[in-house]
Amino acid sequence: MTLLILSLVFIVSRLFLYFSLKEELIIEGLYIGTLAKDIMESQMVMSFWDYQFSSYDGGVLVSAVFLIPFFILFGQINLSFVLASITNNIIILVVWWFFLQRNFGRTVALLFGLLYVICPFLYFRWGIVLGGNHAQVTFFYGAFLLLFYELWYNPGMADRPRLRNLYIFLLGILSGFGTWFCYSLLVLFVPVGMFWFIHSRKVGFKSMLTFLTGCLIGYSPFFLRIREFGGLVAEEIFGELIVGDVINRFIWKFKGIFNINTSGETVLYINLYWLLCIASLAGLLIIHRHYFAQIAKSLLKPFPAQGREGSKALILIVFPVIFFLVYLISNFNILYGDTYSQHYRYFMPPAPFLFACIAIFVSSFLKSSTILRRRIGVGLLIFCLFLGIRDCILNISIKDFPNTKYAKSRGYSYEMLGTVFCWRFEKNPIRALELLDSVRSEYRGDAYRGFGYELALLEDGNSYRKIIADSQLRHQFQLGFILGEGSKLMDGTQLGESYPSIIQDASRAKQLDYFFRMTALIHRFDTKFKSDCFKGLGIQFNVVSDDADAVPPSLRSAIGAEYWSDFVAGLDSYRSFQKI
Repeated sequence: MTLLILSLVFIVSRLFLYFSLKEELIIEGLYIGTLAKDIMESQMVMSFWDYQFSSYDGGVLVSAVFLIPFFILFGQINLSFVLASITNNIIILVVWWFFLQRNFGRTVALLFGLLYVICPFLYFRWGIVLGGNHAQVTFFYGAFLLLFYELWYNPGMADRPRLRNLYIFLLGILSGFGTWFCYSLLVLFVPVGMFWFIHSRKVGFKSMLTFLTGCLIGYSPFFLRIREFGGLVAEEIFGELIVGDVINRFIWKFKGIFNINTSGETVLYINLYWLLCIASLAGLLIIHRHYFAQIAKSLLKPFPAQGREGSKALILIVFPVIFFLVYLISNFNILYGDTYSQHYRYFMPPAPFLFACIAIFVSSFLKSSTILRRRIGVGLLIFCLFLGIRDCILNISIKDFPNTKYAKSRGYSYEMLGTVFCWRFEKNPIRALELLDSVRSEYRGDAYRGFGYELALLEDGNSYRKIIADSQLRHQFQLGFILGEGSKLMDGTQLGESYPSIIQDASRAKQLDYFFRMTALIHRFDTKFKSDCFKGLGIQFNVVSDDADAVPPSLRSAIGAEYWSDFVAGLDSYRSFQKI
């Protein structure tokens, strides 16, 4: 009953958030809806495997299949996309609930549920985003740990070899499929490997063979994709892990973690939440200090995990530390300062681990025999929930509720399909244009607009600008190309991490809203980036007008006198482009 109540609160709160939004969800996510729509209507223009958005995101394909029932029940609209995401998050909550209840008790599971439902806006908003990667991979974390802990801590497993082998096989399938779904699952194997080294170091041949067989079966979609994939295959993710100036990047990103400004008003509440997370991790180290001291003394000899509560907390403590370290030294960036919380996607995988650590830490106080410690536990819980509620209040606009204008907007984006055609078939432009022309006529202009945007970002983008015969499609292509030319000047900032929302065929009001939002965001950047960014924004304004007099006075005022000349320079530079 408790889990049901928490699930209902999650559903109601996320729907309230959705119907209070001032802006639509980011366009990248709607690509999942494009594949779901094409599958439903038997209108796929290429192999199912070719629809994979990036070289390392198999989860996009899985999420598209997951979305289909919601499209069937509620229509191919944005609301269906959100309902699918909410359902997915409920499933994740259930998996983690059973894992924690089984291994840490009902109190910890209850506290985790509260923290999962009532959390800072950074995580709260991801309850309505079906990205098919960083947030959804937490399902595989929970399912893996549920099986893994069952193998280690269930005393009956030793007497049931068939059941044990089945669990090992399922663990292998989860590992393989989860890795194909999103490579961030690989980070989990670091603390799991540490656990094995500390408590076993034994490898049974039959168990290893069973596990690897499951892994290969689970990872088999990758091999099917390689066999049928029609475009460029570049597993570039590993090349992004450690590149360039690691030390300066580490410092810059570490500062950024404490500069997350989702509300545009204050970073206080999320920073206090981070400090509470750090305190919980440190607190668990202190609580289980004898266990961790034993690890230090027994590096040369493993010791049993059974009967030691610290061993159960080990993976939960180590994972977020390892994950953030990998992020800090990698070349993956986050759009710090942007009020669109979806951009903080790399913070999603550690979320349930942090919630679990806080829950275990707080429960250690609540289970105490002394009144003072129990009151401290209650105080910590109330403070944690307050931080989440207060941070969400700053971001959710009650006055805009109920805002239903986005609910019936389309839940798919053929603009994003066009971008995929461009970079996927970069070495085969003829094939790319063939695919563009195979898109249904009512969406072909959208695809050409996305194609033009992505083409502008390529160094050799001018190579086939002139070979589009249809004038209307050429116009759509040119609109996208203009946006891409502007985005190129923003390269080096976090704006390079996202597609401009006006790549969609937006109304003038939405277009102007985009320029106001981007202006506010650019002003938060380091001064050295601002000139180029405003010049790029000026180029993009050509989708509205190529006349500086058409810029609303309020937008000109927001840009400011210091950067107005850069904006106009970008606006005027379009005239030097070779028009098609």
